Amino acid sequence: MSQFAELSADNRDKIDEYLKSLPLTIELNGYTLVHAGITATRRDEEFCVWAREEFLNVPTGLDKTVLLGHRLTSFITGEKPMKIWSGDGRIGIDCGACFKGCQLGCLPMDDMESETYPKQIQLKPSVKQDAITVDVMNNIMKYQEGLSH
Repeated sequence: MSQFAELSADNRDKIDEYLKSLPLTIELNGYTLVHAGITATRRDEEFCVWAREEFLNVPTGLDKTVLLGHRLTSFITGEKPMKIWSGDGRIGIDCGACFKGCQLGCLPMDDMESETYPKQIQLKPSVKQDAITVDVMNNIMKYQEGLSH
């Protein structure tokens, strides 16, 4: 987080505003996308952002498959190297990109064919509005790279 602290107060505020503006969930093509977890009875911010086993160990009660990150797939499957996991109406894509020797899991929503990429990819903005998002993600990736050494 030292890189975040080195940003100007204005840039930190912009990032904070941007992150707070994001929805907790997104409904897309029959899937519910969420950071950590969601069930028919748990849709609060704390659960959507921080849930782990408490999400994986209960039925979702939803009529859509939940696509999530936050929980390393190796903790779900016990497998290494990590790869995208699916089961019980859930798809986990956190393949540990922030850790040395792990990869970034990607799941294109058009064909649902899972892919993994080396974590050393550089993100590039596709449109001007996304520039701050890309800058944030590049800084996060640089920060995580520093942690793995």
